[in-house]
Amino acid sequence: MNDTIQSKLAINIASKALTIATLEAQNEELQAQLGQALAQSETDKQRIGELEAENNQLTAALDQATAPGTVKGE
Repeated sequence: MNDTIQSKLAINIASKALTIATLEAQNEELQAQLGQALAQSETDKQRIGELEAENNQLTAALDQATAPGTVKGE
């Protein structure tokens, strides 16, 4: 009887250890994916800033080119 209980407990412990190891591996993978996503987000933010600055410059140039009193084509 005692051996049976010990065997069941050992199986239960081994099963839980395997579950923990699997979850730890999944956690590491998710952390790596999160790190990649954060890095890409920073790259995207920088590119958005560059595009916004370029858009502002083009908008200012367009406003200046189409302002009253300006001659088109000059």
